[in-house]
Amino acid sequence: MNLAGIDASLSGTGVCVITPERTYFYTCRVPKLGTRPSDVEKNQRLAKLVAEILGILKKHDVKIVAIEGYAFSKSSSSVTPLAELQGALKVGMFFAKMLCVSLPVSTIRKFCVGKHIPK
Repeated sequence: MNLAGIDASLSGTGVCVITPERTYFYTCRVPKLGTRPSDVEKNQRLAKLVAEILGILKKHDVKIVAIEGYAFSKSSSSVTPLAELQGALKVGMFFAKMLCVSLPVSTIRKFCVGKHIPK
């Protein structure tokens, strides 16, 4: 069974796909918008990024995806677009019949290094 991990970001989303044969790493980027983009431009950018990420997951026949959660301590203006990206990804994965789980950064860190705060 193929698995994936996603570090979602509008500036550069990291995708790691793990298959029995090997591990693949991708960075998905779409062009930045101007200083006052319209809602249409924002939605088009979001749609392109989501399509690129879902294309990678489908290419590798991924069944389970873990998405890194986002920090609520940031300002709402920076969290809202990230929440929209994750929501759009989760809807896309639902329709593609992929199981998706969102994990807090602290949980991922503990899994990777064995404790919450790495040296």
